[in-house]
Amino acid sequence: MGEVFFGQSRAGRPVAVKVIYPVFANDAQFRRRFRLEVEAGRKVGGFHAAQVVDANPDAERPWLATGYIAGPSLERVLNEHQALPLDRVRVLGAGVAEALGAIHAAGLIHRDLKPSNILLADDGPHVIDFGIACAIDASGITGRPGTAGYMAPEVLLGQPLTPACDVFALGVVLAVATGIRPFGEGPSEAIAYRIVYEEPDLSGLDLQIRDLVAACLAKEPSQRPTPATILEYLANPDPSARWPGPPVQTMITASPPISPTIRRYMYQVVIRFRWRNRLSVWFFNPWARYPKTVRVRKMSSVAVAPSCTLSEPLPCSSRVATTSMAKL
Repeated sequence: MGEVFFGQSRAGRPVAVKVIYPVFANDAQFRRRFRLEVEAGRKVGGFHAAQVVDANPDAERPWLATGYIAGPSLERVLNEHQALPLDRVRVLGAGVAEALGAIHAAGLIHRDLKPSNILLADDGPHVIDFGIACAIDASGITGRPGTAGYMAPEVLLGQPLTPACDVFALGVVLAVATGIRPFGEGPSEAIAYRIVYEEPDLSGLDLQIRDLVAACLAKEPSQRPTPATILEYLANPDPSARWPGPPVQTMITASPPISPTIRRYMYQVVIRFRWRNRLSVWFFNPWARYPKTVRVRKMSSVAVAPSCTLSEPLPCSSRVATTSMAKL
């Protein structure tokens, strides 16, 4: 869908900026839908959905800025540690369910809930990228919205979608977070077939959440629980339970804030000048393999660098991008 960059507002607040790929930016239907989803996304509240700070659907490459969440994705945590303890999975599920409730209340369907779209921070899980999958779907460039293994049966069958498709994805996320693949592994076509026609294998799932996950994975959307029901079921009755706990806490601590070196780098490579009452901004990355200069017109700008380079010493960045943030 796009590239994610780290940026700062004029007041110094960290933000995450998703810049949409040109293949979607050139699609008028995508832009129309993206504009609608951005407006709806601004209304999403709650503690566990990333706040939409600003956006520009009309930019040459549309972009969306959300509050920066300091923490790894669930996907990264599971890649390194395979599974989370059950009490952390309960907190994870409750937080994501609360986020889905806020997203659905704003009239949105996430459509692409998966571990890489869930960030784990000190204050709990945070859901990101809600609404973007809907805009992608409207463009007609991709076959169907979602990611293999997390798409509900009605999505795979091309039926009308409801918020229940996000509940199905949450059920898969909860199972995967405990180290269980409810529909097995293999080619995406084989997994899709099992999702539509076979029952999930939850035999290795802890009894505390097995019935809940089974309900989330019901073939019929109307038989799945609502996010509010899931939240009530998973709400932790033990206030002494710790989040995030190891190993997530270690991974959060290992991701330091912006260093002064990176902060200086972000601004030293910017050259601004006015020409014919237009503010032109040029960014030059001298450390790229093939140094490039990017020019953006008609905007007040903030330099942004790829998130993946923040914990690495410079010079390591392979690119520098810009986005217009006149409202930041």
